[in-house]
Amino acid sequence: MLVDSTCASLWCGLGMLEKRQGDTAKARSLFERAVAMDPQHAVTWAAWGNMERELAQIEDARLVFWRATERVRHGQRGVGSLFLGWAAAEIAAGALDEARQLYERGLAAEPNRQAQARLFFAWSQLEKEDGNHKEAVRLLETALDLDPRDSVALHAYGCLLLSDGNIQEARRFLRRSLSFAPNDR
Repeated sequence: MLVDSTCASLWCGLGMLEKRQGDTAKARSLFERAVAMDPQHAVTWAAWGNMERELAQIEDARLVFWRATERVRHGQRGVGSLFLGWAAAEIAAGALDEARQLYERGLAAEPNRQAQARLFFAWSQLEKEDGNHKEAVRLLETALDLDPRDSVALHAYGCLLLSDGNIQEARRFLRRSLSFAPNDR
């Protein structure tokens, strides 16, 4: 079988491999090649932007995510991950209101319920850390309405219930989280 050298996924995969090996300059070059071949390849844009964020290159991450959202269509597979990554970069920069706006934009762009649930979950964690307990609970409940089998969201919700002193309900959600993630016991 021959490899299609025009396949953006191939170049993205190689970029992620180089990132994992610590060669971020090479990874950047491979990500650039991937998006040159397919400017709407959300997975590549997300991997690239997240790498810049992880390297604390917040301005570079912002630029990558901005370029991505200019090119990737609303409703396209993976568009929510762009907004998740960009919001994480804004949180790292202390720009919480910008992160909230990005979660809203991501929810408007992402049609997939599980991807929407991930956006609501991440947003709930921001609100929890920012001391907005009621809003964190509301966002987690929305995430669980969208994806009731998300073991991480179930666990987080159980912990919030526990912090409220609602032990019986907390126990129910924590047990439910284990039932969907049996290897986490």
